Amino acid sequence: MSVGSSLMKKSALAVILSLFSLNVMAEQPKSFEIHNTKIDAKVETCPKSEMDLAKEILELELAGMRYLRSKPECFESITAKYVHTSKNPDEAVESLVQVVDGSDKIESLNYDKKFFSYKVVFSVTSKDGKSFKDSFSFMTSAKAGAKKPKRGCALISASPDKVYVKASCL
Repeated sequence: MSVGSSLMKKSALAVILSLFSLNVMAEQPKSFEIHNTKIDAKVETCPKSEMDLAKEILELELAGMRYLRSKPECFESITAKYVHTSKNPDEAVESLVQVVDGSDKIESLNYDKKFFSYKVVFSVTSKDGKSFKDSFSFMTSAKAGAKKPKRGCALISASPDKVYVKASCL
């Protein structure tokens, strides 16, 4: 094999790979935009109660943080105090539950010493009247009542098994 032939094969492979990567990027859903939450800049300290963090994370979930086809205005209308996040697709979108507005309830909040995180168990009622119980976990990035870090007071470490979105946001 000559040097010229080897170079031609390498450049042909590079062209094919670049065309493939352009094609993959072009196939991303057109509706996918990252909608960053508005941050309440007046809040300078983290809450003294982790329950406030749990409530805010659940509110973001119900607004459609993990579901591409939810109304962007639901997510964009939230002004977060403590949790900085963005709207991102999730692998659980096949398991969408349309939640009745106001039916959400946090059942428990417990600290998991093994994973250094808080596990939140919550319940909701679906549009068709079924009750669901699920959980998510978050880690704090500052001590309770401490100065709020730029990236927020908490990081979501485990999402619920299903995607829960208020029916009004679909």
